[in-house]
Amino acid sequence: MTTTAIISGQSIGTSTNVGNDKFAAKLTAGTTTTAFVVSAKLTLGAGPTNPGIVRVRFTSASFNVTAANGPAHLGQTSRYLDLVLSGQPGSSVLIKDGTLETLTGSYIHVWVDAPTLGTAASLDVNVVELP
Repeated sequence: MTTTAIISGQSIGTSTNVGNDKFAAKLTAGTTTTAFVVSAKLTLGAGPTNPGIVRVRFTSASFNVTAANGPAHLGQTSRYLDLVLSGQPGSSVLIKDGTLETLTGSYIHVWVDAPTLGTAASLDVNVVELP
């Protein structure tokens, strides 16, 4: 099993860090990987947070697409996990794992849809590769 931080400490929810298809990242899977899980952790800022959903999208691909083109070219094959914000106090942490996914190619892509949160939050996304 291999765990890779594909997005680490990314500020989201304010300024230019709001919108769909943000923070696109690409990981080349290990040669023995047959399945993977995406895990996300959202650390909220100290101030009030607007209700919303931070959606982490992910997919594997057999085609070599750049990270920047991942959302546009692979969006129809993507799955997602939602971190739902509904009145959590400031400075709280939300953690969620995606489902176990079969690797269908050599590449794993991740990107984020981030709402306006009012107070910036920090997002970490890991990919856990399984043999």
